Amino acid sequence: MSELSLNRFKIGSRTLKTGIAVSLAIAIANALNAEPAVFAAVSAIVNLQPTVYQSYINALQQIGITMIGITIGIILSLTFGNSALMVGVSTVILIMIALKLRWNSVILVGIVTIIFVVDAQSDIFFEHALARISVIFIGLIVALLVNIILAPADYRKFTLEKLFKYHTDVTMLFHKKITDFISKAEPTQQDADYLINLINQSEKLSDKIEIYKNEVRVLPFSSQAKELQINVQLVEDLYRYDIQLLNKLQLIKDIKRERYSRLASRLTSPYTPSFQVIIDYLQQANEDILENSLTLMNKLFKLKNSSASTERQWKTVSITDEFYDRLNAWYNEHGNASNKMEALVEISIVIYEIRWIAREQQRLYNKYITKTV
Repeated sequence: MSELSLNRFKIGSRTLKTGIAVSLAIAIANALNAEPAVFAAVSAIVNLQPTVYQSYINALQQIGITMIGITIGIILSLTFGNSALMVGVSTVILIMIALKLRWNSVILVGIVTIIFVVDAQSDIFFEHALARISVIFIGLIVALLVNIILAPADYRKFTLEKLFKYHTDVTMLFHKKITDFISKAEPTQQDADYLINLINQSEKLSDKIEIYKNEVRVLPFSSQAKELQINVQLVEDLYRYDIQLLNKLQLIKDIKRERYSRLASRLTSPYTPSFQVIIDYLQQANEDILENSLTLMNKLFKLKNSSASTERQWKTVSITDEFYDRLNAWYNEHGNASNKMEALVEISIVIYEIRWIAREQQRLYNKYITKTV
């Protein structure tokens, strides 16, 4: 008979918190003679959430739905009696109210509250109703405290790491797209799929960032609160930058595909000397933008592997008058040819996007590194 390995079983923080909350809720309910103690456990389970913010919101909804359930149960029971019909009518009314308030996740708690209240003995109705209500709040408070004390400490760090990786992936893909544009490389399905994957990831990352922001709101007195408040604007700015960069990647992808088709018969032909100067500028700007992105990430996230020996210098990416002079000279020399006009449009669009990226990088650098904005 083979031995069972404990490594096969993974106990996550949510599982551990659930076990602790259930045990504490039942123990406290029993100690206070609040019956039925099992409902304190149910209340605790319902209120356990992945983050402190979600736990607060759920707790408020639980309190609200419990008070609504109590009110409905008491009014109908005292008016029409505590019959099975009144339980059904009370349940329908509560569900309608909960759906109107969009409190779908706590409907079950409200229904159980009504059942417990309406089912109380008529001669000692208020005493039983109060006792049964108390177990709800026991479970709710226990779950909230467990969520706060045992909150996942690495969640915010995890979100920042995800954002860092996402920014790096988007920037590297942009660098590759511009490099392929310059080298007249054939568009690949792999790159197209990768871009779609990044777009899909953006929605999930947006949800994580929203939770990150909400966590800051509910931790105003935390030792981490000041640092988190400073980081919130940075996280939002960087995410918006990445989303805009994604939009530009889609534009570059379309231009690259059309350009490859247009140059199909001349893919191996070298650029003319005057046009090569323009291409060299694009390549240098592309490399500088990638270098600046790495510099920005190292400084913003204070990466541990960043040392003085590998300190990157910030590159100034600008479109000089000399560059425009060379572009105009090239166009004046070849502008009569239709394919040259198309090339000018393509280069102009790419230059415009590079200028935008350079400006945004500089803005982020000034705002969060040099503090000059």
